[in-house]
Amino acid sequence: ENDDDDDNSQNNIISCWALLEYVGPHDDDDDDNVIPPIKYDTRFTNSMVKTRHEFGFDEPHPRHGRVSSRHSLRYAREVLRRVVLPLHARFWNEERRRVAAHSGGDDDDVIVVPPALSCPVPRHDGCWWRFEDLVAVDAGAVAELDGLLSKTLTMTTKEGGVGGRGEEEKKDGSGTAGVVTTVACLSSSGVDERMMTYISLLRECVARLHVIANGVSPLFGVLCHGDLQPQNLLFVNRDDDGSSHPIPIIKCVLDWEEAAYADPRFELLLICRKVCSDISQARAVWEEYDAELRDKCRGRWSLGNIDPWLKLETVHSLTSLLCQGMNMAG
Repeated sequence: ENDDDDDNSQNNIISCWALLEYVGPHDDDDDDNVIPPIKYDTRFTNSMVKTRHEFGFDEPHPRHGRVSSRHSLRYAREVLRRVVLPLHARFWNEERRRVAAHSGGDDDDVIVVPPALSCPVPRHDGCWWRFEDLVAVDAGAVAELDGLLSKTLTMTTKEGGVGGRGEEEKKDGSGTAGVVTTVACLSSSGVDERMMTYISLLRECVARLHVIANGVSPLFGVLCHGDLQPQNLLFVNRDDDGSSHPIPIIKCVLDWEEAAYADPRFELLLICRKVCSDISQARAVWEEYDAELRDKCRGRWSLGNIDPWLKLETVHSLTSLLCQGMNMAG
């Protein structure tokens, strides 16, 4: 921590900034004392709301809850300034050096960041995750959903329907039973007719995303945490005035099992959709990162428009929910 807020002995205790797993301060097996004797602030984490009005709807979050709309933008900016930007700046430096070496120029005024991090493991093909990669994942999931539904309907047709009730068959030229009418087939197989509509709509959305992907400018890969909600952070109290800032100091980042080597906009997108409570907050966070990227990298790179990424997240969330509904994801 290099902030002016951290001028007391409590916060100056050297602690682990990134921790893969944390089971609590009283774990008997913690012989290495990874967690130092710091008094962590749990009041903010315990103040999460279970239902929040976000992006036009009252959304339930029964497990951990979400940051209230009143504090969500401020929390998002704290995460951006204390976690995301310092971490990503390491990769900005690497990319600037790479570009400078490739072009034969020099790269002075390299960004000052915390001690160098080792590069994360890339995707299996040696690349980082990009916009079009998630589109491909969703396209594959929708195709699998479509295939599973078609298989269910085909089995129902061949078996004459579940229980043999209400089927309406058509005969082909050989007298063999043909396709059962859609309504009867859906009814007898227990498949909701709406499922076919959902899959059809998702197929159209994915096709549209393939087109949109052509207009998304590429960015280099960075280390993305993937879930910077309060339950995955450790906080310490602010000792300045005790009340002027509703968000305690972020001291440690936990639970990196969702981390990936990816386009930095994936990290921003998750903050904009899961932390921010409306589109104006999302745009404010997106624009703040973009301004910092442009400034530190001399205008070489830009995030571009947030809208394609919001569409990507929407389609991905709906696809995931549909997969869960078809018992394919757990």
